[in-house]
Amino acid sequence: MVLTRIQYLDGSGNQYIVKKRIKRIIEYIPMKPLLSSSGIYDGGDYVKQKVNKQQFHEVISLIKRAIVNEDNKIENRVKGSGMIVLHKIFKKELYLLRPGSNDLYKIETKLHELISYN
Repeated sequence: MVLTRIQYLDGSGNQYIVKKRIKRIIEYIPMKPLLSSSGIYDGGDYVKQKVNKQQFHEVISLIKRAIVNEDNKIENRVKGSGMIVLHKIFKKELYLLRPGSNDLYKIETKLHELISYN
């Protein structure tokens, strides 16, 4: 199956979308107060930008590592957990990552770095 995009949701509900069409793109869709459980949390500003081949592959590698590490996975989405959605043609795969796991930290650190990269 062909992977069309990766969607990652952090523990606060902020979304990161990584995809490659003509260009390699990362998109950050922040949680807004109206949709947050507290009614106050604001994830910041929307970002969409190009990433280079190395940055793109670093994210993919971190995601793959997290998926194969069974110690990361949990059954139900809880506050602080991460959610990986692999979008494939005609299929989606969903993985939930344990709050505080090392792989979750690495993924979120890399994604935050990429949306802050100018």
